[in-house]
Amino acid sequence: MPTYQFLYVNKPTKIGNELVFNFPRLTNDRVPHMELELIEGLINVDVNTFKLGFVAKLMTPSTNYVSSDNLGSVIGMFEFKASISGEESYVLRAPSHNVYHILPTGISEFRIRLELSSGATIDKQTVVDAGFLFRIKYPEPDEITNTYSREIAKVRL
Repeated sequence: MPTYQFLYVNKPTKIGNELVFNFPRLTNDRVPHMELELIEGLINVDVNTFKLGFVAKLMTPSTNYVSSDNLGSVIGMFEFKASISGEESYVLRAPSHNVYHILPTGISEFRIRLELSSGATIDKQTVVDAGFLFRIKYPEPDEITNTYSREIAKVRL
């Protein structure tokens, strides 16, 4: 199993005010978790109102993240890039530190919600398209504790 895998998702289904992306099964190994990092992102919207940018939140709970609103995990902050024919493009703002979210490996979809810094949700109808490139890291076998390794062995019996 490779230590890192890269995943590009686009063409979301819009449910409520969330963008839903199918998450393919990336490994057959029984690992307890993965570390997820957003490394590139592009979002196009059809209105001219978000020039100050917005926040993208992953709605899947992350075990190493807390926030004052207790709602989702911030995966990136997007800034205005260009405006063409009434549509605006936003790109991932370069962070000062990479943020890794620890997630369970069995998830089948990503639910991402876009918000202004005030917490107001951006309506899904304004999103024309979106694409995200993630880097996913799985633990090495020697990183998994002996206790957890014994639990995996019990499941395989």
